[in-house]
Amino acid sequence: MPCKNHPAVLEPLYYCSRCGGAFCADCVVELGGYLYCAPCKAEAVGDVRAGVGPIGQLDLASVWRRLGAIIIDGLLLTIPTVVIVGALFGGLAMTNRMKSFEQGDVGGILVIEGLIFLFSFALWIVYEGWMLSHGGQTLGKKALSLKVVTPDGNDLSPARRGCAASCAERSTWSPASA
Repeated sequence: MPCKNHPAVLEPLYYCSRCGGAFCADCVVELGGYLYCAPCKAEAVGDVRAGVGPIGQLDLASVWRRLGAIIIDGLLLTIPTVVIVGALFGGLAMTNRMKSFEQGDVGGILVIEGLIFLFSFALWIVYEGWMLSHGGQTLGKKALSLKVVTPDGNDLSPARRGCAASCAERSTWSPASA
């Protein structure tokens, strides 16, 4: 396979770190220990200027740090959920509706459990969306110095913030995502 720019040059060939194309020594430049062709060099330099990193790759968080952030956020969201559920059951105890639960009103218990689940689900999505739209971090992510960004290192657009929140929530609750 010859150099893409110089068909007469067959050896030695070097491969661009970004596009994978084969080039001769005259067609590549080394940046940060990686070889780039001319078009990819311009993109790599743009990435460095944008603060993405010296080679255009983000430093990804480990699974354990991400899990830690989810646990912190979950604990923080447990507080308002417990307060609202406590108020709900306190109100039921005042209205004598609790007696039917004590007598085995399974349908009523399932309805209340479903409402608690829906409330928790909605609270998490609103929390994630709001926090991501105000800095790209939930409180758990802030505590562990994590931030949600696009692959090129920029902040999320408003549409992506909502998608990130709902997708994160779906993956947390859905057994199909495992």
